[in-house]
Amino acid sequence: MRLSDHLSKATWSFADKALYAGYGFVRLVQVHAMAKQEFGVFSVFDTAFMILFTLSDGYILQALVKFGADENRRGETLTITFAAHVAFLTIASFLLVLFRAPLAGLFQEPRYIDVLTAMPLLCILTVPRTYGLKFFQMLIRTREIFFIDFAFFGTMAVATAYRLYTHTFNTADDFIAVNIAGAIGGSVVAIALAAPHARFHLRIKKNSVREMAPFGFYQGSAVLTTILQQYADVFILQYFSNAAQVANYASARIFYRAFESVRDAVTTILYPAVARLHVQRRFAEMRVLVEKTMSFVLIAMIPVVVFCELGGSAFLFHLFFGMKYDESIPIFNVLALFGLILPFILNFNVLTGLGESKPIFRIAIIASLASLIGNFILVPQFQAMGAAYTLIFASIVSGALATREVKKSVPFTWISLFRGVGDGMEFVKKRFCSAKS
Repeated sequence: MRLSDHLSKATWSFADKALYAGYGFVRLVQVHAMAKQEFGVFSVFDTAFMILFTLSDGYILQALVKFGADENRRGETLTITFAAHVAFLTIASFLLVLFRAPLAGLFQEPRYIDVLTAMPLLCILTVPRTYGLKFFQMLIRTREIFFIDFAFFGTMAVATAYRLYTHTFNTADDFIAVNIAGAIGGSVVAIALAAPHARFHLRIKKNSVREMAPFGFYQGSAVLTTILQQYADVFILQYFSNAAQVANYASARIFYRAFESVRDAVTTILYPAVARLHVQRRFAEMRVLVEKTMSFVLIAMIPVVVFCELGGSAFLFHLFFGMKYDESIPIFNVLALFGLILPFILNFNVLTGLGESKPIFRIAIIASLASLIGNFILVPQFQAMGAAYTLIFASIVSGALATREVKKSVPFTWISLFRGVGDGMEFVKKRFCSAKS
């Protein structure tokens, strides 16, 4: 493949990530317009929706990427994974509808009886979009992925603007209606783009299912730890408090996603680079890469965290939400400390590049248990603030364990965390001298 092809794929991939960032501003407008209680109700609904699709991605769709890469097996792989994807989401979403009254009683929020009835429709309409994204990921066609996401986010942005203009964006049901519109837009484009390339085979070999099942089981089991760390806190918070507290926490998590975006951006470069250097046995260069990555990320995060703690959080919340979410400011101040832990969290991806699957799984289990136990202890006492404390605590556990494991293979020194200062000053000096000459 030519270098220009790689650059083209990278450009489309970057543009796709920009769509997510851009829609983040739309989400801020949505949250500002909606009553706090209703946003809390929607946040729980949306978390349940995300869990269903995360489970399906782990247990089912990852097999599409792995086994569908073989053109001789692609047809039957498409048939098996699509049927399983549809069946799982249909059954799971209707079970939520069936048990919506007990769930509403468990979480002490009667609104879930109404909003959960929309789950099957939203899931079914979202299936073509999510399947199309995974299909084009298998083909490594980032342009098509961009257009599917563009249709998805663009439709939701237009629907949001229309509802704000007509003053019909007030409840969790209105929020769900916007997501349904986005699901339709994204799925229509996904079908149009995938139809010329997708060929389903009705004849399925028995050994194909037997081979995919163990792979899906292990992938899905790994995903369960992610669910415990990223989504369980919302349900625990709702159980021990109310929708307003969930809204406070969810609004703080919107800004917290900026740190997650930095993590994801660095990971896209760090993980493949470590994997390549490890395979080529260029251990000295790998050590320099790990040291510089940790150092530059730490140096970049320190002023951001200081800004947030010294009033920047209040400025941002008042800018986008007015006084509505003042209770969320101290919550985000706790979450912002993640920036100082981020350099160590990145070592989890270094372990992935090193192929250290056993430590990765062990750390994921320990961090998930820390998150689960911490939430059950702290949320009843401190509500949304307790969930924020737990997230930081679990991140410290994960970052510390990952860094300890990496240090066994990549013997960096702790003083190297500050090497970015000297490297940065040297870079500025060279640029200044070149500009003068």
